[in-house]
Amino acid sequence: MAGCRCSGRTTRFHNAHGRLRIDELGAARDAFARHAWQDASAGFRAVDQACAQLDGDDLERLAVCAYLVGKDEASSDAWARGHSEWLRVRNARRAARCTFWLALDLMIKGQRAHAHGWLVRTEHLLEDVAGGCAEQGLLLALTARLRIKGTSVLAAD
Repeated sequence: MAGCRCSGRTTRFHNAHGRLRIDELGAARDAFARHAWQDASAGFRAVDQACAQLDGDDLERLAVCAYLVGKDEASSDAWARGHSEWLRVRNARRAARCTFWLALDLMIKGQRAHAHGWLVRTEHLLEDVAGGCAEQGLLLALTARLRIKGTSVLAAD
């Protein structure tokens, strides 16, 4: 069953060598729930490399644990992929949450223009949400931080 969309509790797929791998996704999720960040990160990366189609929830988990074990680039990549996956399943609010975390990380690293681009892109996604939503507030907070003093996110203090 290679090429599966990894969303079930028990996931079966073949690795590159044709060997069946069972429930590695469940083990990674369990490690995440136990806050065993190294194990979770390694587990999600292994499943991702074998399957390359993690669902939005698991991409978010991968982003969090990658960040917590110091793999910033892998974290940013997972947030961006999570954003795309949530858009694919038509969940703009969850896509916006991925953008929030990605843009926050970019801002902290001093990549203001890149962060701004993500924020503008995502603001358009949420324009039609009736009555507003929490995600709009998150994006507004980051946009304000970008604009304060026009220099650095940290200079707003």
